Amino acid sequence: MRSIVFSRRIWDALFAAAFLTSITVPMVIAFVPRWSDTAWIEDVEKRKPAPFPSLSGQRDVLRKLPSDFEAFFNDNVGFRTALIQFRNRVDLRFFRKSPAAKVVLGEGDWLFYNDKPSDDEFLGLAPFKPAELNRLRLAIEKRQAWLAARGITYIFLIAPNKQSIYPEKLPVHLQGDHGATRTIQFLEYMRGSPAESSVVFPSDALSAAKADGELYYHRDTHWNYHGGYTAYRAAVDRLDHISSGGVAPLALAWDDISDSNAPNGPAGGDLANMLHVEPGTTAPAKVVPVIGRPTCGVPAAPAAIEGVSPGTWPDNAWTCASDSRAQRLLLFHDSFGYGMLPFYAATFSYFRDAPRRPTFDEIVKFVEIDHPTVVIEEHVERYFEAPELQP
Repeated sequence: MRSIVFSRRIWDALFAAAFLTSITVPMVIAFVPRWSDTAWIEDVEKRKPAPFPSLSGQRDVLRKLPSDFEAFFNDNVGFRTALIQFRNRVDLRFFRKSPAAKVVLGEGDWLFYNDKPSDDEFLGLAPFKPAELNRLRLAIEKRQAWLAARGITYIFLIAPNKQSIYPEKLPVHLQGDHGATRTIQFLEYMRGSPAESSVVFPSDALSAAKADGELYYHRDTHWNYHGGYTAYRAAVDRLDHISSGGVAPLALAWDDISDSNAPNGPAGGDLANMLHVEPGTTAPAKVVPVIGRPTCGVPAAPAAIEGVSPGTWPDNAWTCASDSRAQRLLLFHDSFGYGMLPFYAATFSYFRDAPRRPTFDEIVKFVEIDHPTVVIEEHVERYFEAPELQP
C-alpha cells in the first residue's frame, strides 16, 4: 500500500514538474534574445517584433505598459513559431480552413490573396464611385498628355490578379459571373478618352496563353516568367502600334523561358508563408534565357534623382550603348514588374527599373534625368487605384 502511495506521489511530482517546466521555459526564453524565435516574424510576417517596453516611469509610458508588455511577450514567447505552425496545420488538414484572413484556399494547392475585409471585390460587388473613376481618368490623361508633348509614349499597364486569370481555381462560392469588376468598370469609363490606347489590361492574352502552360504560381500571388512575358508582349505590342518609333517585341517560344520556381513561387510562395505552416525557404536561382536578343551585361545603379523618395526596392538600369535599338524605357512597377524585367532589358537600348508608385511630379523628375522615349507604369489590379494617381 505504501509503495502505491509513494509511486503516486512520484508521478504527481513529475507531472507538476513537467507542468511548471512547460509554462516556465517559454517565459524564460522570451527574455533571452538569442533563444527567442523572432526571425520568423521579420521573414514571414514582414514586420518588426515588438520590443521590450520602456520602464522610464513617465505617466504615458506606464499607461501603455500592460499592452506593450503583452505585445512583447506574444512575439517573444518560447516555441511561438512551432505552436503557430502546429495550429495552422490542424486548421488546413482537418478543417480545410485558411489560418490567414488574407489567404483564400483554392482548388488543390492553389492559394489566392484577398486583403479586403470581405469577398466583395472577388464577386464584383465593390464598384468605383463616379468621383473615383474621374480621378483615375484625369490622372492618366494628364500623364499621357504631358509625356506625349515631349515625344514620349505612355503605357498604363494593369497586371491582372491571379483570380482574374484562374477563376476556376477559386473555391466554389467565389466562382461564377457575379458582376463587373472594378477593372472592367474602369476600362469602360476610359472609352473615348485621349488616353484610352495607353491603358493595357492583358487579361485576354493571359487567358489565351493558359493553353500553353501555367502562368501564375500556385502558392504565390505573382505570375511566373511565362505570365510576365505574356504581359510584356501585350504592352510592347501596344507600344509598337502607338509609338512613333515602333518597338519590336521579343518573339519567344514557351521552351525559351525557364522558371525554376514553378509552380510554388520564390521562397516557397508568399501566400504559403502567410499561412505560417512551414518556414520560408531560400529561392533557387531563376534562369530566363532570352534567345537572339541578350541583355546588355549586368544592371547598374542609375543616376540619383533629388527630391524623390526611395522606392520599395533599389533602382537598376541596363544600358546598351552600341545597340542599334534607339528606344529608351522608364518602367515604374510593383512586385509584378519583376516577372517582366529580363524581357524589357533585352528590348530597349536603355532601361531604368524604378520599383515604386510614382506621383506626377516624380515622373517629371525621372524623365528629366533619364530622357526616355517610353514610360510604362505598371500596377497590380487590386491596387491600381493607388492614391499616387492624382490629376
